Amino acid sequence: MRWPTKKEWTTRFLPISAAQATSVAMNNTALLYANASFCEIVADTTPLVTVAIILLFGQPFNMRLLAPLAVILFGTLVSSAGEVSFSVLGLSLAVGSNIFR
Repeated sequence: MRWPTKKEWTTRFLPISAAQATSVAMNNTALLYANASFCEIVADTTPLVTVAIILLFGQPFNMRLLAPLAVILFGTLVSSAGEVSFSVLGLSLAVGSNIFR
């Protein structure tokens, strides 16, 4: 096993580490403005974010997956509709955390 070069470190390891650290920081900050249950509901939309990134990069997407994604979206909307301590900042941070995940 060889050690990674400086170029490999800066182009492969560092971006992933930075994205993960940003995700954790944003999620922890979101917990200051929103309930943990609400942040977890937002985190359950990870498949939606993944599909958005797939489409953004022009990768192939199987349209048969739209129905399960619609179920996830509907469940998220129903679960978060009655959030009594809703915060736009908390939602934004939770969604941002989800994007960097």
